[in-house]
Amino acid sequence: MRGGCASLSPASPGIAAASTLVGAGLLVSGVGFLFLPNWRATLIPIIAVPVSLIGTFAGLWLFGLSINTLTLFAIVLAIGLVVDDPIIFLETVERLLADPGIVRNRLKIESAIHNARAFLRVQEEFGSFSEYVWRFVDGETIQNLSLIHI
Repeated sequence: MRGGCASLSPASPGIAAASTLVGAGLLVSGVGFLFLPNWRATLIPIIAVPVSLIGTFAGLWLFGLSINTLTLFAIVLAIGLVVDDPIIFLETVERLLADPGIVRNRLKIESAIHNARAFLRVQEEFGSFSEYVWRFVDGETIQNLSLIHI
């Protein structure tokens, strides 16, 4: 060993990166469960972070871009958004469902969630919601013609 740390040898950068990612994933899931003691809220970042990282690096590779400090900073910010938004949404929905003062609106919240899931199923099956709607008119615009001409 020539004046360096054995764990930072050039032969193992992949192992160091993998252990850093595993450690970061455990930290994110641990902090998520600490603040929101709910496994559903903890599962969101556990799934979202690797998917967003894989998509980001695939996009960088596809467009031939390099990874520099600015790119890494943007990735950190994007991960923060990916982790934060679903947790805030889940927290708000659970708070609204637990509020006894809006019993008559509980069904509205559940129906909105049901409609969102149905929309995502339609979008998954037909490619987009507009494709689903346009198939009812065979892709052509229907014009209403007035029978009374003034």
